[in-house]
Amino acid sequence: MPNVAESLLPRFQERDWWPIGEVIVLEERRYDHVRSRIEVDWTLVKAGQVETKTSSIRIYTYREICSLLTEVGFTGLDAFSSLTGEAFKLGQRLYIVAVKADALAPERPPAVGEADEEPPAG
Repeated sequence: MPNVAESLLPRFQERDWWPIGEVIVLEERRYDHVRSRIEVDWTLVKAGQVETKTSSIRIYTYREICSLLTEVGFTGLDAFSSLTGEAFKLGQRLYIVAVKADALAPERPPAVGEADEEPPAG
């Protein structure tokens, strides 16, 4: 799932755990609103051995992602909650559709023989 605030924060949980095969995964999360990041401590337990890792995930708002895409030339931005075009709703998975502006009307130099100039007179 994209790291979009409108999708993640309404469902945010500070703690979670689940088994993966013989490993128990414990996840402890903190949301840092100043840095727009979710900090995560991962604890993996297998056969009495404990290993802890950390990660930091940058969270963007839909508006921030649209601004970034627009800055590099994308147009026609829209948001959906499904691949079938269901309108985006808070807390749902987010899919963004964007069209690269220069892909719509690519500019190219004229090919040989396409120049607007008339050939020199005789």
